[in-house]
Amino acid sequence: MRRIVGTQSGILMRCLLVLLTLAVTACSFQSLPDAHNAHSRVIGGAGFSHVVIEQPRAVTLADEVVHLYIDGDGRPFINPTTVAADPSPRQSQVLQWMLQDANLSYYLGRPCYLGMARQDDCESRWWTTDRYADPVVVSMVAAARQLLGGRPVILIGYSGGGNIALQMAGRLDNVQGLITIAANLDTEAWTNHHGYTPLTIEAQPHEALDAVRKIPQMHLLGGRDKNVPVVLTGRLAVSTNAPFCVIERFTHDCCWARKWPQLLVAMQSWNCAQAGGKLLTD
Repeated sequence: MRRIVGTQSGILMRCLLVLLTLAVTACSFQSLPDAHNAHSRVIGGAGFSHVVIEQPRAVTLADEVVHLYIDGDGRPFINPTTVAADPSPRQSQVLQWMLQDANLSYYLGRPCYLGMARQDDCESRWWTTDRYADPVVVSMVAAARQLLGGRPVILIGYSGGGNIALQMAGRLDNVQGLITIAANLDTEAWTNHHGYTPLTIEAQPHEALDAVRKIPQMHLLGGRDKNVPVVLTGRLAVSTNAPFCVIERFTHDCCWARKWPQLLVAMQSWNCAQAGGKLLTD
């Protein structure tokens, strides 16, 4: 039996798994460094509820660009043949990135994640075969619109969250940029490479990239990533001319958190070399 596995195994920090209801916060931030002011809430999407984690700020500028973080696939399976009851990641480096970000930033939970698996009549397909399907993206877009209120946004997606961020970028207004990190954008190549069950996805990767070609973007890859090997992206990079940036010594998990401040600076100019990488098509 082939299996579907998650692409998220974050490092360096622990967020106690949530026990959320629709009205109360569920994540304990006491164990997170420099995160004592962060808090969470739940907002509605389109058919799903979404957990939002943020650090409150005293002053927010009306035209400030918001950074919207979308996490990876978490833990869809607890072993090769057993689907997890809750796919939430045990650890999240993406949350750590957000907490390092001086911009107004939100961590937007995916449908059925972070304690929502028993809400909204969630079915396991939303974190297995249909994790990138259209209803997931539609609900993420609806939740993002509620959060943003028309403000400009840069979408930041890690691993499977990068796939969702790419699809969201073509549907949201006022998108000022898109950055994906270790993202399995070519899902067919990725599932074939690992022998996983094919996943439902609305748009082919070249179509999704073509839809956002006018948006500033950078797609970061780890040169030593065994989960999303660089070779899987070569054909996509050539066919779309999208800026895939390879950071040679990085893996799927390492060392994005340590270099995140540098990557945020590089994102201001969308410069691969400034990020410490080399364009895949060079």
